[in-house]
Amino acid sequence: MHEKLKEIREKKGYTIEDMAQVIKKSPCTYFKKENGDVKFSVNEALEISNFLKCKVEKIFNNELSENEKQEDWEVTLMQEVPFYYLSARAYAKQTGIGEAEVKKQLAKGALEGFITNNQYKIKVYKDGAVSQKEYDAVLERAITAETKLEKAKMILE
Repeated sequence: MHEKLKEIREKKGYTIEDMAQVIKKSPCTYFKKENGDVKFSVNEALEISNFLKCKVEKIFNNELSENEKQEDWEVTLMQEVPFYYLSARAYAKQTGIGEAEVKKQLAKGALEGFITNNQYKIKVYKDGAVSQKEYDAVLERAITAETKLEKAKMILE
């Protein structure tokens, strides 16, 4: 059982459902993982660590075998996590998009992130890259705009 994870999660006021959204699993699957019945993947551990703003070692290290510490985790733990989460308000300030629009886009699935306890969390990549969802959404808007432009040109000709 991941006692430290449960302790930190509860201290920060997050539910099993909230954490399940973070790792994109069902609450039942997350519960099994937190109870130690199923292992967390390295990526899931990084997602949880980043979301809870705690080092992976603090949450999971005492519960890993020596082989797991050496093989699966050591290198990954040394790497900087390539993303972080921002609130809708902070994301809106950073991008210049209105907060209501950010929330709307997240709810529609155009932005990567999740909603929990009326908190909107948007996933932001540190290297400036955008998620595949964001790229697809921008591409779709560009194609739609181009199509409208072509129709307008045909009408005017």
